[in-house]
Amino acid sequence: MADENRIKKEIDKIMSNRSLSEDAKSFLLERLSRSGNYEAFSNVVEEPEQNLFPTSQKQVLFSLLSSKNSNVNNRLVLTTHSPYIINYLTLAVKAYMLKEQLGSRITNELQSVVDPRALLNPRTLNIYQIKDDGCITELDKYHGLPSDENYLNDLLGQFNNDFVNLLEIERKWQ
Repeated sequence: MADENRIKKEIDKIMSNRSLSEDAKSFLLERLSRSGNYEAFSNVVEEPEQNLFPTSQKQVLFSLLSSKNSNVNNRLVLTTHSPYIINYLTLAVKAYMLKEQLGSRITNELQSVVDPRALLNPRTLNIYQIKDDGCITELDKYHGLPSDENYLNDLLGQFNNDFVNLLEIERKWQ
């Protein structure tokens, strides 16, 4: 709070100085804004998969995770309807676990699958799902990994069952 008060006083001092031009004020305010020390960045991203092919979803997610991992205090909150995002989170967690288990000797092999800057500590991951009835539950973990028994995957399974039913109807009437 003391730092915030100091910055407010500096802004007031700059803005009330009648001898400074508007350009000079802008320059000083920009310099003042750059002098602030931010301890963390909280990034809230809604539906990062919108209009993206699955491989692009992976790239976007891994970029977001890299930003999150650039500072231990950074946080990432995202919402998704994409089962791919959940699966790519699982890749980031598994790669983290392998690196923890096997150390730097596997870095090159991991890098071919998951950007090392995007590894995700499973202890920092919480996934919640909202079902049609509005019920919010935390997704179970299986050996530290997000469970693939989740609502989005259930919907994919239902699609597969429906398609099989159509194939059976087709076979019956041919």
